[in-house]
Amino acid sequence: MKVNGELSEEEYQLLIEDNKQQLAKLMREQRELNEILTHQKNINFKELMAQLEQFIQAPKLDEEILHKLIERIEIKEDGSPRIFYRFSNSYISSIFFTSNAQHST
Repeated sequence: MKVNGELSEEEYQLLIEDNKQQLAKLMREQRELNEILTHQKNINFKELMAQLEQFIQAPKLDEEILHKLIERIEIKEDGSPRIFYRFSNSYISSIFFTSNAQHST
């Protein structure tokens, strides 16, 4: 648009500056999200895997393990359960998903 004369030099510079600011903001947000993701992977995933290993070694679903894996269970009006797991990885959630229950992560 600048080459075609549709934008003045001043408008062009304003657009460039605005784009630089938006890019810097997005890069900061990306770094923050990456830090959060890395932190969650390192802590929660290791803890969850240890708990799953413990469960696999002795497959006894007791109250303690249930509370570690499931945040809450809601029963809808039609009687079907909706299970809210304590982790957000869809692959891991699929391990516990049953055909009759809805799940949320």
